[in-house]
Amino acid sequence: MSLIYALRGGLLGLVLWSAPRAGMAQAAAVPAAATSAPSSPWLLKGGLRLTHLSYSRTATSWRLLMPLSLAAERRVGSRLSWYAQFDADMQLASTSLRRRRAVVGSNTTLPAVALGLGARCYYGRPAGATRQQPGVPELGKYLALEASATLSQAGTSATSTTRGAVGNHNTLLVPALYALWGVQNRLRPHLLYDLSAGLGVLAPTRTNAEYYLPRHGWDVGAQVNIRFYLTR
Repeated sequence: MSLIYALRGGLLGLVLWSAPRAGMAQAAAVPAAATSAPSSPWLLKGGLRLTHLSYSRTATSWRLLMPLSLAAERRVGSRLSWYAQFDADMQLASTSLRRRRAVVGSNTTLPAVALGLGARCYYGRPAGATRQQPGVPELGKYLALEASATLSQAGTSATSTTRGAVGNHNTLLVPALYALWGVQNRLRPHLLYDLSAGLGVLAPTRTNAEYYLPRHGWDVGAQVNIRFYLTR
């Protein structure tokens, strides 16, 4: 009986000695998991805005419009983010004059540039969205308010007594404020799409290059955007 009491006392002492060590090991494991590297709040994007993509070709000339799109988005909460959007239409064109057997060299211009600053509020995952990846900010459906300004070139024509019709270019600056609904989701770890549509108000412009009225007032505008991005 004394041997049984001795074994029972030894087992009880072993349990009491190992319990604090197990608790310390669990307490050490929790901070190790909690101190894992957090995901970056920044989302940098570069790609194309396909709603402005166009190409045309005739017997004497060709024209290609490639709309570049760059954006930076920063998450400031579980659903809220701030972003900056830059879009530029890069136009490649060439004109061949067959009568003179000459070619007017290729021309590369930026006929339109737009800069937007806004805020997004995400509220849900899109249908068929992929599973959330570790270390990657969650995307999805959103509502956005965006202030933007578009700088574009408008062509006009004037009549000259010596040269006939002469082409001129006026620069238009159009500030605007849009309310947008959209969805942003990843197709691949570094490839995502951003679809948005909305309505807004356009501020008056100072030139009448596109309007016959001497002064153009406030206007209502609509936009639909399809963008594909490479991200990091």
